[in-house]
Amino acid sequence: MFAFIVLIAGVDGLIMLRWSHRPDAPVLAARDLPAGHLLQPGDLALGPPVSRYLRAPVKANQPITDVTAQPALASPAAGDVLIGALVDKDLVSAGKVNAGAAVIVCRGGKTLTAKPLTVRAVLCPGVGVCTALLETPADAAASLGAPTAPSALSVRAAATSNPCV
Repeated sequence: MFAFIVLIAGVDGLIMLRWSHRPDAPVLAARDLPAGHLLQPGDLALGPPVSRYLRAPVKANQPITDVTAQPALASPAAGDVLIGALVDKDLVSAGKVNAGAAVIVCRGGKTLTAKPLTVRAVLCPGVGVCTALLETPADAAASLGAPTAPSALSVRAAATSNPCV
């Protein structure tokens, strides 16, 4: 009798393993994710890695169903603009910089923002470096040198000690 139960449990496990690797198996969020988030392997509780953007927010353990190849950006708030700044792809892959994250802007090792800015989306077209789209007040964007020198800007997670060093 005991061997039969183990055999059933073993078969159940095999069936479950096969099911979870089916192409049509659900992709579940590991945590709450905002709209515009570029999905990374650590964002998923179940399912294959997906390098796509969320069209709408998703709660933890809920299926991810509405994704797109490009971020869908709403207009910034009145008086704000979007600027681009470089971000190391490792920070994106680690989940430290992505849509909804608070970041600071750096140039030449110096902090340029008095308070953290919100990432609206990240674009990672190649290897190593991504571009973070940041929502900032229009007057602050001018002092950051945007849009004339966005490649000279970089971002770091706001929670990091000495982030611009």
